Amino acid sequence: MADSPLHTGCIKTIYETTIDNKLPPNPIVQVLNIKPIIQNPAAQQAQQAQQAQLTRIRLILSDGVSFMNAMLGSQLNDLVTEKKIVPFSIVRLVKYISNRIGNRSSSLAQRSMSDLSANIFPIKSLNPYQNKWTIKARVTQKSNIRHWSNPRGEGKLFSVNLLDETGEIKATIFQEQVDKFYELLEEKKVYYITKAKVGMARKQFSTLTNDYELTFELGTEVTPCFDDDLPVLRYSFVQLAELGNIEKDVIVVKLTLWDRFAEMFDSPVDSVVAFKAVKVSDYNGRSLSLVPSGMVVVDPDTPEGIKLRGWYDSVGRTENFLTHSGLSANSFGSGTDFISNVRKTLSQVKEEGLGMGEKDFFTTKATVIFFKQENFSYPACKDCKKKVIDEGNGWRCEKCQRTWPAPDHRYIMSLNVSDPTGAIWMSAFEEVGEKLLGHSANEMMSLKVSFSLVRCRHASWEDVLENRINPQSDTQLIQERDEEEKFRAVFSEANFKSYIFKCRAKNETFNDTSRVRYSIISAEPVDIIKEGNELAALIEQYDKL
Repeated sequence: MADSPLHTGCIKTIYETTIDNKLPPNPIVQVLNIKPIIQNPAAQQAQQAQQAQLTRIRLILSDGVSFMNAMLGSQLNDLVTEKKIVPFSIVRLVKYISNRIGNRSSSLAQRSMSDLSANIFPIKSLNPYQNKWTIKARVTQKSNIRHWSNPRGEGKLFSVNLLDETGEIKATIFQEQVDKFYELLEEKKVYYITKAKVGMARKQFSTLTNDYELTFELGTEVTPCFDDDLPVLRYSFVQLAELGNIEKDVIVVKLTLWDRFAEMFDSPVDSVVAFKAVKVSDYNGRSLSLVPSGMVVVDPDTPEGIKLRGWYDSVGRTENFLTHSGLSANSFGSGTDFISNVRKTLSQVKEEGLGMGEKDFFTTKATVIFFKQENFSYPACKDCKKKVIDEGNGWRCEKCQRTWPAPDHRYIMSLNVSDPTGAIWMSAFEEVGEKLLGHSANEMMSLKVSFSLVRCRHASWEDVLENRINPQSDTQLIQERDEEEKFRAVFSEANFKSYIFKCRAKNETFNDTSRVRYSIISAEPVDIIKEGNELAALIEQYDKL
């Protein structure tokens, strides 16, 4: 039992003492719950303006072992209405009296914290078919408060991950319960939790493996626990070598931190760092990204962390590592060699059937000959980058449950590239799109929108000018026509430029039809000097045959 500021045992002494002058002096207790009691419910509306004077307030007080009911003197109601006393506040009773009210108070007073401990359910046993349960769990992660707004209304929520010896479970808190529990629930602290709803987990919003999750309701009870006998965090470590058939102890993989993790990260060089809830992607080869609900722990006190520290201090510090820039997704995904700089022609890509089985990666030199200009981007959420939906009064992200006044447009373009052996349609995304066009997707959409509103009812600018109603608008029409010319010019200038493309080939099925899709992972302009030297070396090798 950790040290507690509460006067343990004072509740039992108060209950058993019948003489006021024998009551414990100035006991320190905790307020578990606050409930206003209006004696005439029919007059509730009339009493709202004078609620502090007309309402009696009942408290549940705890000393960490036992708890009992208490009525607050009406002259002290301001302490509650002004939020000087809130649930789970610790208070000192300077002046009080003890009254015995039949058998009811007896039964209430005899219920103790030990009763909660005796009925603890393991997290792994929770399911929707149980009505009465209490868990004892540590808060391992707490999110920020998130707000949403849609045609159905507005609201707010936050979530916590809870851990005991048997497993983890996510709990989500909505609306009024956010104000009640956000300050109470703190990371790394232990709580008793009961009367929450158990439902099926929404896997798209959770990184935990539990099939269920909790939702706090109006009657949910959360009580701080001063025991500290639960695990602090649970990891499921994966070695870098397990990402593919690669020699261990020689790999460095790029890992990206976002938002608050990026701002708060200050781990010194040579530290051992544990990352929990990491997403693996194929961007620029194999890379890792910490999800918003993840965690970062520097120098974790785990067997794996201690073992890694010992290896690094003894031999790892002097090892030569292959950095993430030298890796390819093919290296990890299929167990073959790293993507080499030996290029394939576009005809070889097709003839060798790249992408027909598992994902394949290749390098090629090709020239952009055409961009599809109709749908070159999508409206994205500014947080998670998923597609958002236009609801008229804003753009709605279903994943983040947020509405934005305007989206963040991101490239998802289709382009045709060719070399002397053939041509292929490829897809390019945000970073590659900006490199090819030299403009952001937001800038291109701004140009497109400026002339699309006028063109939407006419086949050409000649039709626009012939059907104009107000001759004074000629200047505006000409300006909008210039915007379209600027838009088209960006694509025209990007055509017929050559790049070294690193690409992915993957077989995808849509409407029962399979086809190989080619995606550009990176694009680098052709270095003429380097290309010339490589061609000269090839010619020299050919002459030696």
